[in-house]
Amino acid sequence: MLLSLNKISLYKFTDPYYFSEDYVNKFKLHQEMSYQKQVEVFKAERKKEIEEKGDQIVEGKLKKLKNQDEEIVVVDRNSIIDAQIAKIKELPRNQARVQTFQCQPWLDHDFYQVFDWTYHGKEIKRQAYRDLWQKGFYLTDGAKFGGDFLAYPGDPILFHAKYVIICCDNPNDINEKDLVARSRLGTAVKKIVLLASFQSEKIVYKAIKWTEKLP
Repeated sequence: MLLSLNKISLYKFTDPYYFSEDYVNKFKLHQEMSYQKQVEVFKAERKKEIEEKGDQIVEGKLKKLKNQDEEIVVVDRNSIIDAQIAKIKELPRNQARVQTFQCQPWLDHDFYQVFDWTYHGKEIKRQAYRDLWQKGFYLTDGAKFGGDFLAYPGDPILFHAKYVIICCDNPNDINEKDLVARSRLGTAVKKIVLLASFQSEKIVYKAIKWTEKLP
């Protein structure tokens, strides 16, 4: 899509299988520095959250101590808050954000521009993606929810996905079991399942929704 809109150009390395040891080390160092900075931000945010909820934390601790002992309990607020802060764990590495580079940061390869590249995926998937993107939706992979894309009405950081997009040449070709499974899944995760297909050379969407059988 970006290529067809002249937003990007494609380049190919002359030797795509060779990466020098220095190149690999620079990349690993960048990854580690990025992770450590995220750890700092994560801990700072958790510390701020604990301090803002300090009164609630102390109150909860006091109730727990009173339940254990009927005698008068003296609570040191600062000690309780400090103990909670000390329990802050490291940000799991699998939850760290990974930077997607828009250019080669440490380029040390010969390369040339590619002009004869062609798209080898499903045309309906490409067209549906472009159509939704032009309508202002944010799109991510939808495999986790049984679809091709998840469509968000705004930035995924601020919004939940509204639609699960399933691209198909003909919606009528989907068997009943798959149709029921996907509609029930959409209802369970509070998303609308849309079947995207071609009709008169245009992308059209058909919504499916699970409903309980009436008595």
